Amino acid sequence: MKKRTILLPAVLFFAAAFVVGYFLDLDISKAIFWKNNAFSLFMASLGEAPMYGGFGFAGAVIFGYLYRKEVKGWVRFLSVLLLLVCFGFGYYLSAKAFVSINAWGAISDVMLDNLLIGGIVCLFTMAPFWILGFLIGKKSGEKRNTDAFRAAVAFGLAALLQIALITVMKGIFHRPRFRFLEASDQFELFKPVFVRFKDYASYITEVFTKEEFKSFPSGHTGSGAMLIPFLTYLPYFQKKKDLKKQPFLLLIGVAYTILLAFSRMLVGAHFLTDVAFGALVTIFSFLVLDLIVFNDRMNAFFVMMLAKGGFVERNGIGFKEGMKEIKKEFRK
Repeated sequence: MKKRTILLPAVLFFAAAFVVGYFLDLDISKAIFWKNNAFSLFMASLGEAPMYGGFGFAGAVIFGYLYRKEVKGWVRFLSVLLLLVCFGFGYYLSAKAFVSINAWGAISDVMLDNLLIGGIVCLFTMAPFWILGFLIGKKSGEKRNTDAFRAAVAFGLAALLQIALITVMKGIFHRPRFRFLEASDQFELFKPVFVRFKDYASYITEVFTKEEFKSFPSGHTGSGAMLIPFLTYLPYFQKKKDLKKQPFLLLIGVAYTILLAFSRMLVGAHFLTDVAFGALVTIFSFLVLDLIVFNDRMNAFFVMMLAKGGFVERNGIGFKEGMKEIKKEFRK
């Protein structure tokens, strides 16, 4: 429980920001709006690196952890497959974000060219996550640190859950972005948070696409906020956990998220409630997965599956005896 409460300051901060935005969303956006400024475009193109690089990080940790000589071949094959899926998914999403309408825009008329160019740029931001993940996974595997394995699983699944939740909510509420209200001079269309804009389709034109009606919640901020649990939980990827660094790591993650959130508000892509709620969705997604992955019965499940793969033995006893002991613990 103690390791989860470390995220409480971040939850309280973004919850307070959400309350402020609930009353002052439109006023704040009017006061700070700065159309197409370079800072915001830069953050829009590369600010989601913690999410997309995080997919590769999670895959690399699991790969480095499992890909060993003593592990059965089918387990090593699955670890390679998972690594490629995580890398490919992160690469595709980051490349797509770089050339999206929210960032620098299309570089070429050919979508494949855009993904190639955007992907090459984004590789430089994601590569450090991948390399770090592999090194951590390999070292954790040597020391049989199952906490590192489980933390990587929680991080990867939380990222998927966060993307799914934010995508679904965008499709439900269709909240107009501030930049649309300002460009069309239709501030009367402003919608408070949690109010659905049912008639949004009638305002879609060649100039104003459906992207202008995906303000709530902020996907960029949600993706950037993955840096909060990522940095805060870094000590759990070590056998000897130095938890004294957690407050400082948490501060770095929150500061980055605030910077990204401000850039999204500055360019008129989101309101304060959008960015605050996006960050909260990410934090709570990770906490839910943390509760699932780090409970005692799930720990027994992970050990049981690793034992089936030939990776661990229990208390130095034989595989069959160890499996019986693990199953008894799992069934409690």
